[in-house]
Amino acid sequence: MWFTESAWPPMIVLFVLAIISVAAWGRTKRGLFLVLAIVLLAICPAIYVAEQRIVTDNEKVEAAVVGMTRAFQQKDLDGTLSYVSANAVDVRALATAAMQIVTVKDDMRVTDVRIRLVAQNSRAISRFRVNATISLPQYGELGYKPSMWELSWQREQDEWKVVSVMRLDPVSGEELAPLAAAP
Repeated sequence: MWFTESAWPPMIVLFVLAIISVAAWGRTKRGLFLVLAIVLLAICPAIYVAEQRIVTDNEKVEAAVVGMTRAFQQKDLDGTLSYVSANAVDVRALATAAMQIVTVKDDMRVTDVRIRLVAQNSRAISRFRVNATISLPQYGELGYKPSMWELSWQREQDEWKVVSVMRLDPVSGEELAPLAAAP
């Protein structure tokens, strides 16, 4: 497991240490400080490459959140259900019903994605916001609407699958019925 979600914090630390080494070399003219600065700067690309190759569980769940919301927006039922556990019959039925009722326009934005791993990293809880222009057949276009969701995921054959869905009020965070009108 990688020690950070982004390569930038360790790279910035190494860059600052390289600057300090160059400053020390400027004062003392000892070649050791200049060599140290070069080595520290040379390590930065290696950290960047390593971070790009290492995909943490948090990053996998976040990618699944984005993939699932995009599939839903595109009305790709099979694609949406591919993110849902086969055992989560109620979630599969909810996704199918919602896809028949709600149309999400192209201005959809998924933001504020937070992932928490639980149960010895075999389960994850994602909380995120989806903002988009939506329309319903009986009401027409409702405009740009915010929503907040909490999905529970479980690891199944090295993939993360949704096992429960909770819609939340985007202001208070209180639970709402998944297909009910917003308060």
